[in-house]
Amino acid sequence: MTENLLFDVVFTGHRPPRLGGWDDCPTHRIVKDWLTRIITEKYLKGAKTFCSGGALGTDQWAAEIVLNLKDAELYFAIPCDNYDAKWTDESKQHFSELTNKAKETIIVSPGPYESWKNFYRDTFMVEHSKSIIAVYDEVPKGGTWATLKKAYRMGKPITRFNPKKDIQTNGFCPYVD
Repeated sequence: MTENLLFDVVFTGHRPPRLGGWDDCPTHRIVKDWLTRIITEKYLKGAKTFCSGGALGTDQWAAEIVLNLKDAELYFAIPCDNYDAKWTDESKQHFSELTNKAKETIIVSPGPYESWKNFYRDTFMVEHSKSIIAVYDEVPKGGTWATLKKAYRMGKPITRFNPKKDIQTNGFCPYVD
């Protein structure tokens, strides 16, 4: 069944620590505003199926935005069973609420958490996408970097926000130079 899926848009991006920390800060709001604008533009141009990897930060912020679009379908592609096992109770509850509202949650590699399963999930998402929306700071390491390398190699269109370069700031958030 999942072999035939082709999502209009998939999301990849940083978790909160790479975007100013776990507590809400201006960088989070700027990223969320950018995601809202880009996702809405894609939706108005015909994108109706969206897939999130479910990670804290960019993935979940994008999912929240999609859930507010009439007739859009949200899917989650999560790396394994109990993906949220090490999260706080509040984060687990929020993730559960999001996945309950999704059209489907796909467990890419069933079984307990192992870090390599994140890369399988990311590969699945890129292979089953028409385009990518990314929040990426150009640091050549981590899951977002690896996902974008796959997407570039496969010729997938990428819309990217670089929080280090795309935010004009006077140091209002610890992450941003």
